[in-house]
Order: sequence, then C-alpha cells, then structure tokens
Amino acid sequence: MRVFITGATGDLGRALGAALVARGHAVRGLGRPDRMAPTM
Repeated sequence: MRVFITGATGDLGRALGAALVARGHAVRGLGRPDRMAPTM
C-alpha cells in the first residue's frame, strides 16, 4: 500500500512510518524542514 504521513518528523509520525515500512508499505512523509533531514 502507498501511504502519505503528515507530521512524519514528530514522535508519532516517525514510529508510524517505521512500522509501515517494516510491513512493506511505500511511505512518503511531510514534516518540518529543519527537523526532517536527520530523521528521514
């Protein structure tokens, strides 16, 4: 499944993205630019 996550750099968004990727989903995320680089 293809999934888009808003708030992907937050605590919940990071955990959700990691869980979805681990299950084989294609994940795209939107987050704050200043926080995104080290976490995505």
